[in-house]
Amino acid sequence: MEWMKKFGEFVFQDVSDANETKKVALIIRIKSLIMGVYFLMQTILFVADGLYPMAFFGVLFLMGHVVAFGATYTYKTKKVVVYVQLLSISWILLFVVMLGWDCGAQHFLFVLLVFTLLTSFRNTIPKLIFAAAICGTRIGLYIYCRNYLPYYSSDIYDSVAFQILNTTFVFVAITFIIIMFSQNSIEMEKKLVDYNARIRKMASTDPLTQLFNRRFALEHIDQLSKQINSQVDMFNIAIGDIDFFKKVNDTYGHEAGDEVLKKVADVLGSFMKKRGIVARWGGEEFLLVFEGINGDEAAAALEELRSAISKLKILYEDHVITVTMTFGVEEYDFRAGIDKVIYEADKKLYMGKMAGRNRVVF
Repeated sequence: MEWMKKFGEFVFQDVSDANETKKVALIIRIKSLIMGVYFLMQTILFVADGLYPMAFFGVLFLMGHVVAFGATYTYKTKKVVVYVQLLSISWILLFVVMLGWDCGAQHFLFVLLVFTLLTSFRNTIPKLIFAAAICGTRIGLYIYCRNYLPYYSSDIYDSVAFQILNTTFVFVAITFIIIMFSQNSIEMEKKLVDYNARIRKMASTDPLTQLFNRRFALEHIDQLSKQINSQVDMFNIAIGDIDFFKKVNDTYGHEAGDEVLKKVADVLGSFMKKRGIVARWGGEEFLLVFEGINGDEAAAALEELRSAISKLKILYEDHVITVTMTFGVEEYDFRAGIDKVIYEADKKLYMGKMAGRNRVVF
């Protein structure tokens, strides 16, 4: 229904102050709505039983919770939290004194405790002190009720309706407060996880080609070198370079060069998806890591890749640009170390350049 949708949007409306948290305001609103319904139903029972003074207090505290609900849209939530705390302790003390222990108002001290612990930004010690105060208040009320009779005596407390009302609303209030808090915490945790994932991706990704960057490649190779202990774990390092890339920039411009880099990177990324990783090593150079295969197999795979790139047609404005790549590949040798293997792969790349480019050297 339309009015329910609008009311829901109103309840879940964010706070106007950027320094305030929506979570606390939302918990106050939900609690105020629950307690408002509670006092409305309790007032009906009081009127039915002829307890008109208590019905008056029921209406009074119902209005108090309406004020709390509305205050979250105009006042600082910290002030509203204090107001709700004072409002809660006031009606609990009044009802227990006026109606006795059997009225069950003291059970709402648990609601107050949960509410305060989940809406307070204070450190642990003040929270423990508050919890101790709530415990002391409940014990104090019990001792009071053991020694003094209530102002009003009624059979209403023995009714099923009254006991169900109290029990239900204590559980409902606690449940909804915890759900609202935990849901917000889960959402915040998810946002934090997503944010950290984006940060990690930014730190390990080349912004132009969206391939891994040099830093990630070195970290990955270092991890592989630490776990290598069998033929299954063997890997190969290849360095590839786009032939005559400077000529592309000089002829068509640097934007065309960027487009070539992105298209070549797409081919490299797709080709290496199930074979290992590929990273932009720098400029028009790319580093490829073939995992779980020997040098001969890596060289054969590179030959297939080299052929695919030579057939690539890159459209830029009215031009069709074709490029080739030269690769040097070296099988990892733990006795040589990472730097030496990369050096040998780069050396073979240079040999391929000197031999005429567009080839794989192993």
